[in-house]
Amino acid sequence: MSEETQVEQTEAAPKGCRCKKLTSWIGIVVIVLVVLSILGVTCAGTMLKHSIQLIGSQVTKCDITVKNISFSWLKGSMTIEDFIVGNPEGYKTESAIRFEKIHLALKPLSLFSSKLVVNEVEIIKPEVTYEVGMLESNIGKILENVNSCLPGGDDDKDKDKEKEKDKEGKKVQVDHVLIQDGKIRISAKILMGAGLPVPLPDIELKDIGKDKDINGLEVVAQILKSMLTNILTVVK
Repeated sequence: MSEETQVEQTEAAPKGCRCKKLTSWIGIVVIVLVVLSILGVTCAGTMLKHSIQLIGSQVTKCDITVKNISFSWLKGSMTIEDFIVGNPEGYKTESAIRFEKIHLALKPLSLFSSKLVVNEVEIIKPEVTYEVGMLESNIGKILENVNSCLPGGDDDKDKDKEKEKDKEGKKVQVDHVLIQDGKIRISAKILMGAGLPVPLPDIELKDIGKDKDINGLEVVAQILKSMLTNILTVVK
């Protein structure tokens, strides 16, 4: 073997090694990115769940539990499963409202703007337990709590609320809300907790927060107020 051939083989070996090392590093980077993405989604899902439960409890002043949240940032879609509103203090039934599923479709790019735009909110098969208490119903009490979160709900606090609006978080706009296939169970002490099912008519809302800047808490309060008012109309 000539000296020239030996030199060529010696030079070729490091190039091959470098290619193998580069491929190895690319593989490691891909694995790390995948792991970080999975962790990011998991952390984001957990944060979303806690945030939704916190906002719900602030609006209703009741315990809120959410079983699961699935979402896709790229598609701009989110599904909330088993969203349960507990009862105000003093009521005996297991819960006041259970939302089987809530689907949201939003504009992905609005996540990075000053206003989050939600194209559609679809609330499927809400189950309401209307419990009659000594002076008022559980739904009536929750409606009272919800109204206190809206402008005009508490005259003494309206001015403070207006002043605090600029300090509050991201503004939200919801183009369309549909609440469908709901039912109400009327429960009272004289019925020993037995529930009489009554259909809840479909409810449709449009352009929440379109012409006026409002935050997520007020959006939730407006949707709940409409639903609770309709429930009280049905049972009376």
